[in-house]
Order: sequence, then C-alpha cells, then structure tokens
Amino acid sequence: KYILNVISITAYGEHCVIASKSHENGKTTWTLTIFNAIGTPLDSRTVELEPVSVTLTSSCVIAANQTTLYMWQYKMNKRLAALDLAQAVSAKRKDKSERLVHVTILRAARARAAWTTRY
Repeated sequence: KYILNVISITAYGEHCVIASKSHENGKTTWTLTIFNAIGTPLDSRTVELEPVSVTLTSSCVIAANQTTLYMWQYKMNKRLAALDLAQAVSAKRKDKSERLVHVTILRAARARAAWTTRY
C-alpha cells in the first residue's frame, strides 16, 4: 500500500497507526489511520493539528504537538465485514471517544519551575 507524506508510524501489538499529511483546497490536514497486521485500514481520523509525536496503545491513539494533545479512544470489532470497514473509514464522525486538549505554555513553565525548586 502506498501512502503519501507519511509523518509517523507507531505500532502496538497487531496494529499500527500511520500519521500522514494532506493538502486539500489550500488547507493542510493530518490523517491518523489504524491498520491491522496485514495492512487493512481499520479506522481513521482527520485532525487539524500537526502531530509531532504519535503513540498507540491497545485502545487509544494519542497525537501531540507543542500546544495541543489529541486523544482518540478506538474500538476494534473483529466481526466487522469488509464493507463495514470501508464505511467506518470513510465516515467523518466526532463522538465522545475523541478529546482535544490545549496546553498553555505558561502553566507548563510554572510546573517545571515548581518541580525543579522542590527536588
């Protein structure tokens, strides 16, 4: 399978997540796609933050940059048919399994300063 503009590949168990960059209508977006062991895409999400770091656990994809943290709790259903997989990948849905957290630099600096002063 050929994927353009790959930024990151991270694996856990029998799954991997590939972060890729795309340009559409003058807008840059990034796509996080989960694949199984044979390379079949299982699910994907399009995000507007540039992932500097991506990690994968048994139930969660976490992508982060300097100011934002994106968490996506995914579910793998082994009984999904190939047709259902295609619909799940193409559906652009936002549900309770996704969180976007903005990190303030000032709070992080204060926490670092407090940590170094105490220890």
